[in-house]
Amino acid sequence: MNKNNFKLNICAVSLNVIKSTLKIVKQNPNFEIALLASRRQIESSNIGAGYVNNFSTKDYINFLNSNSYTEGGIELVRDHGGPYQRPDEIGIDFDSAIQNIRISYRDDIEYGFNTIHIEPEKAIPFYDPAKSLHQFIEISKQLLKISHDTGMKLGSRIPIGYEIGTDEGVAKYFSIDDWKKFLDSIVKFCEENKINGLTYFSMPLGTKVINNNNHANDLNSDELNLLERCIFSALSLASNYGLSLKMHNADFLTNRMLDFYSSSGIVNINIGPELGVLETKALHEFLKLNGMDNLSTEFTNMAYGSKLWEKWFSHEIGSEDERALAAGHYLFASPDFLVLKEKIGNLNNLDLFLQGAIEKKLNYLLRR
Repeated sequence: MNKNNFKLNICAVSLNVIKSTLKIVKQNPNFEIALLASRRQIESSNIGAGYVNNFSTKDYINFLNSNSYTEGGIELVRDHGGPYQRPDEIGIDFDSAIQNIRISYRDDIEYGFNTIHIEPEKAIPFYDPAKSLHQFIEISKQLLKISHDTGMKLGSRIPIGYEIGTDEGVAKYFSIDDWKKFLDSIVKFCEENKINGLTYFSMPLGTKVINNNNHANDLNSDELNLLERCIFSALSLASNYGLSLKMHNADFLTNRMLDFYSSSGIVNINIGPELGVLETKALHEFLKLNGMDNLSTEFTNMAYGSKLWEKWFSHEIGSEDERALAAGHYLFASPDFLVLKEKIGNLNNLDLFLQGAIEKKLNYLLRR
């Protein structure tokens, strides 16, 4: 474990982020590092693959194997592994969404993911105090059972671990008592159904990525005191069930807030969108250093026009350039960007430049 006790969970937001993570893992085999993939990023070819290098789950694992990823003991995690996590699932009925999950989990288990994040939150469209917690619990059980039964049918040789809970959607309305009811019910269900592998627990811990910043950076002293008590309760709750607490959305945190979370006892942190913004910034820097300002402008227009920044920005804040930075990494495998890359040329130097920027950030987080 690195000196600040963080286990770094890195979202596979681009091919260069994956390559940079593999390089750092090989250089630092004693650091605890996980590589996360959401269903938008990497998915079964039977569903539609992902925006990261157009990888299917099989392609992704084959790529990792070809780069000897097991040499560093990296953990492979399916992040946000629940229904309705892909744009192409919007509007489909629940049974169809669950059928996609069966397909997704099958490939995850067959090809070698170590951990699956069981997340039902997008199947609960709005908060209803009388129903939402019950729905969250029951869909979590359903997803756990699907994964477990799939693994049993496959005779999986790889132990599957599970992350339960979420930091998003209806989770922001749940109290500590609600989370205790959730964990009581899930642990009992797993015991009754002989489902092993509960490992991580996630819940809101003050972080939220918005406008290429983190909401936690703006908390005042009174809010930090309340958050510290929340973290203490969450850590105690997780420990009571033998689980490790995981914090999502650790992107864009200031040194002050990284120190706050570390000193509060947070061990597992997820980072992803910040790396996408970082790589996009590095791309613009490379283009300008090489006298290609016109291509920098072309990519900014492409990224802004995609509207893929809408998830990360409020409507009141942010210039077109700032919004485009949040969308850039979604386009790295798109046909339009591949045409732009041909105009750039010198692609080996470009990728090394981008990976260098990513590695600098990851090494900082691991060594701070």
